[in-house]
Amino acid sequence: MGSGSRKVVEVNAELRLAVSSSMMDVGTVLGSGSGLQRSLRQADVYREAAAACNDVAACTRLTTWGFTDRHSWIGTTQRALPFGSDYLPKPAYVALRTTLAPR
Repeated sequence: MGSGSRKVVEVNAELRLAVSSSMMDVGTVLGSGSGLQRSLRQADVYREAAAACNDVAACTRLTTWGFTDRHSWIGTTQRALPFGSDYLPKPAYVALRTTLAPR
């Protein structure tokens, strides 16, 4: 979903359309900063998309392309998924888990 996620979800909800995000991934290679800074920015994008989906009843699903960078369709260097190639959770996973947790 990326920048403006909430607006996109809200506009579609106003049109009485169901909204789902499928095959989401957020690459981290482009941009400046350390690997950690890029990972934190990636987590922010995942968090924004999850919050937008969570807050609008018309959003029925948010699905990532996969779960580990090891098998990412865009390659391991993009580090685009919530778990690293080592299968350990990244900040993106924590962002999704905490944002989508039952309240």
